[in-house]
Amino acid sequence: MQNLLGGRPLATVADEALIHGVLVGVLHDFDAAGQPRIVVPGRMETPRVARAICALSPGQEGRQCALLFEGGDPVRPLIMGVLQDPVITLHAVGAATTTQEAESFSVEAERAIELRCGKASLRLSSDGRIELRGTTVVSHATGLNRIRGASIKLN
Repeated sequence: MQNLLGGRPLATVADEALIHGVLVGVLHDFDAAGQPRIVVPGRMETPRVARAICALSPGQEGRQCALLFEGGDPVRPLIMGVLQDPVITLHAVGAATTTQEAESFSVEAERAIELRCGKASLRLSSDGRIELRGTTVVSHATGLNRIRGASIKLN
């Protein structure tokens, strides 16, 4: 039986071997003909040629990608796209604003900005005060560096 779109014969695959839904694989490399090859860790460890619906480049090798399979056939992978790097999502409340340019990200607020992660926090106040708290604090300064803590180790 011929696939009308691809011209390649459709494999006869037992229903239990079909792959339904999206799998996350890795863009392994490109073969000598420039075709992308993928692997799916824990499922398909040998690189397999895939078709892609998006532009791919050698600089994306090693990146995770979303995969579908034509007719569920595991030998006919389709790369749907390369997964993007994680991004930070900020929710601004009140008069806070965020801007992003080519190589910088800015957050502005009228009174204060606070970042928290576990036992660590950083607070920037509009009066110029910076509060840095954590179980261990490492600090470097070119000007005055005032440090308070239960114990202080310098250099």
